[in-house]
Amino acid sequence: MAVSARVCTASGEEMRVAEGGRLVFGRGPEVDLAVAAGRGLSRRAGIVTAMPAGAWITNISRTHALYVEGEGYRIRLPRLEDDGEPAGGWLLHSGTALVGSRAMLDEGLPLQVSVTGQRAADGGSAGREPDGEGTILPLYLDPMTKLFLVALIWCRP
Repeated sequence: MAVSARVCTASGEEMRVAEGGRLVFGRGPEVDLAVAAGRGLSRRAGIVTAMPAGAWITNISRTHALYVEGEGYRIRLPRLEDDGEPAGGWLLHSGTALVGSRAMLDEGLPLQVSVTGQRAADGGSAGREPDGEGTILPLYLDPMTKLFLVALIWCRP
């Protein structure tokens, strides 16, 4: 079974993203999934891309922060860079994560992104992770946060 992502709004609207597909969300009319949110969310806020390893969530706003929250974490995704490319994102391998602006998360009105299906187990290398722990993508730390300062102090030789 191929991996797919399911994205649900707080109002109950649901959209599925098949493996290889992507869904643009935000509060504007030119998106695939319009979200009823305040000005803390951009008109074109983010993209959910279904991949063999899970759902890749990126922030495509130049002005607003986008957060991903799960069990024990809340990650601020980096804003869109000057060249128009996302600076990073969050890979949700399985389960459900909450996505939205800080206000959306605090008010209990985030998007829910869930990964469904399972990775191909065909014996080939495509779509499979090596045995054991897979490589984790680098985490962007905003230098204007306390977390950056803690990481800087912790990593000193």
